Amino acid sequence: MASKQSFIFVSKDILNSGLRHISGNIPLYTQTETGWFNRKQTTVLYRAAGDQGGDPTVLGIIDWKKEEIEVYGQRRKISDICFKPGMLLSKTREWTWEPQAKTFLVEWENDTWVMTTKSKAFHEGTFNPYASHWFGKDEAATLELSPNTDPFHVAFMILILCYMEGNRLANRKTAGNVALMSVSGIPMQ
Repeated sequence: MASKQSFIFVSKDILNSGLRHISGNIPLYTQTETGWFNRKQTTVLYRAAGDQGGDPTVLGIIDWKKEEIEVYGQRRKISDICFKPGMLLSKTREWTWEPQAKTFLVEWENDTWVMTTKSKAFHEGTFNPYASHWFGKDEAATLELSPNTDPFHVAFMILILCYMEGNRLANRKTAGNVALMSVSGIPMQ
């Protein structure tokens, strides 16, 4: 049985980080461009230039402003490829690039993003976000993907997880600001 594709994000900011393969090299990296008030504009997933040099290859893009994802030059609206199955308060999201393509279920459980096939019969990947600790060593974000995943779906899965984690952190930050404002007596509007 082949081992999983395992990566460690070298920066705590996964939207601006290299992805170090367990072999030690950094074949992939993300770079995010921000605009006014530090709002995310685009996040680009690159494959690093090989040993022969040359330019890095763009594998995919998250356009945060237009709410689109592009993988290998194909662009889709997030609302067309991401669905919330089941109940209203479900934490699960269903991602599919094309109607007949592989469908991924992505769920936040036990402080980890878990990605499975739609039938939940096959585990596709796991993303553990960066975790800081007051006492002890901080834990880098890690990503494990199925060994048989083709390059298109590897890029798609990394972009999905960057999108989901980026939104989770933004929502957490917003909730923290609201709580801080209510405690400090600043009127909320």
